[in-house]
Parts: sequence; C-alpha cells; structure tokens
Amino acid sequence: MVALISFGVAGCGTITNLAEGDPSRLYGGVVVDSVYVAEGFREPLGPVCPGFLFTICGVIDMPLSIVGDTLTVPWVLAIRSNSTEHATSP
Repeated sequence: MVALISFGVAGCGTITNLAEGDPSRLYGGVVVDSVYVAEGFREPLGPVCPGFLFTICGVIDMPLSIVGDTLTVPWVLAIRSNSTEHATSP
C-alpha cells in the first residue's frame, strides 16, 4: 500500500510548490516534502491514515523532488528575474 501511495506522489513536492506555493523559491519542493515529514510526525491525517504514512511518503518523495527541483532551477531563476524587473521598473 505504501508503494502505491508513494508512486502516486512521485515528485509531488516540486509540483505542489510550483502550482500552489512560491514558484520563485529554489528547492521549494524539498521544503514542501520536509513539511510533510514533520507534520506526519505531529498528527494523524484522520482516522484512516496515520501520520507515519504521510511521513513515509514524504521521505520517499524527497529524492524525486530534489531531481525535479534541480531540473526546474532555470525556470525558477527566470521567474525571479522577471519579478525583480517588474519590481524595479517605474
């Protein structure tokens, strides 16, 4: 079951960061996975899913997020560059 869940969340930290988080944050997917791991230790995700499953999925996903975040570094830097140009233009 854990294998099925982890397969479904492969690279999920990177995708979540780019879609819903701060896409200008370098290695934001790893940060998202770190939060998943920490939160999994603190509280269960309801009566059906104990928190340790969430933690396991975050740990399994983290190497994939490292790869995904590394591949998206040029895109993140372009986003940062564009936001800096817009902030400094009159």
